[in-house]
Amino acid sequence: MTERPKPNVPSNIVVGAKMKILPSAKKYATGQAIPAFIKGSQYTILQGNN
Repeated sequence: MTERPKPNVPSNIVVGAKMKILPSAKKYATGQAIPAFIKGSQYTILQGNN
């Protein structure tokens, strides 16, 4: 059985934090491809899990 690498997720993700999707990113943690127009852009975290 092949292990999938764990995503590189910062531990300080909070609502209001700014995150950037790197241009070199290929897939979301779910395995879906990241569209080109998303890459390189900065986003604000609107909600999170408790």
